[in-house]
Amino acid sequence: GAVCSDARSPSVRIRVYDPPKSSAQYGFALERPFLVLDGIYLNSDGMRTLDGFEQEVNQIGLIQILSELGYTPVLVQFSETVTRNLEDNATDFSRLLHFLNENSLFNFVNRQDGFVVMGISQGGILGRYGAYLYSRTHSKTSAPIRLYASLDSPHQGAVLPLSLYYTINFWAKEGGSAEA
Repeated sequence: GAVCSDARSPSVRIRVYDPPKSSAQYGFALERPFLVLDGIYLNSDGMRTLDGFEQEVNQIGLIQILSELGYTPVLVQFSETVTRNLEDNATDFSRLLHFLNENSLFNFVNRQDGFVVMGISQGGILGRYGAYLYSRTHSKTSAPIRLYASLDSPHQGAVLPLSLYYTINFWAKEGGSAEA
């Protein structure tokens, strides 16, 4: 997959996998886009990459499964998930959805079929709110949000022992609180 970026939302990175060929400037089309949003990355260097996210989703074969089902997999990652607030990232995701609809760099085949959005962990929260913001402002000819799903997303707060462990470990090692 190739990395794409939009100057209007530099805090969002995407990678599109196995899209159909087209005559558009980038040479591909979106057909049944299935957007997978990355979750929170607790590390003070903030250097989570699309390659790392891709390795994680490939461990379960998600990209291959989506491609075999006729979707165009699109990995979505936010450059900052710890210090940047949720509303800003969700707004940037909404802008990304508008960009995917309105650009001339690639074609959007069967736009009326809409987007499928799946968020993992914090990505589920960002996807839900970003999809809501997008739905409030998109035109009738724009692609709708056809389906939204989340995986291990703390919509009403989180009580997850593993996430608690990683949070404490993060603050103890890198956040300056050895007492944690």
